[in-house]
Amino acid sequence: MNPSSQLRLSTMMRAMTDIILPAIPASESMAQEQSQLLIGHIAALMAQDGRERELVDYNARHLIACATRLLDLAESESLNDGKLIDLRAAMAANDTAKVAFALERLMAQCDVSDGFKRESSVLLIQYARQHSVTGRSWFSPMGFDSKPSELIDVANLLAAG
Repeated sequence: MNPSSQLRLSTMMRAMTDIILPAIPASESMAQEQSQLLIGHIAALMAQDGRERELVDYNARHLIACATRLLDLAESESLNDGKLIDLRAAMAANDTAKVAFALERLMAQCDVSDGFKRESSVLLIQYARQHSVTGRSWFSPMGFDSKPSELIDVANLLAAG
């Protein structure tokens, strides 16, 4: 017999909540805290099982969309240097780590107009907010978010694309 991942996670959760956590003395607050953290991780794994690739793809699409808008903005500024070449190459390769690095280099550009600085900052702040809500939503089953009303159900988030 080869038990499913969900069954194995459910068994771990039951062991943690029914046996291990109750056996930890109240005086061992660090052990209790770490056990609760582990329970949160197991809950997140149970809720998000098999969706990791979808989340990575979702985040990549949003990063590329942000990079595309910043590239358009940079080209409207007549910026044409190695930073844009690097960004285009990273986007063509669909290498999100290189895209992120190239965006950082582009944003560090000092010899640009105030308009570019303002517009690019707005674009990146919008991306960062969306990325933050995505990450917080992904880990919402852990129950640690201070503003859960701001979060989006992961299935709905990924379906909206």
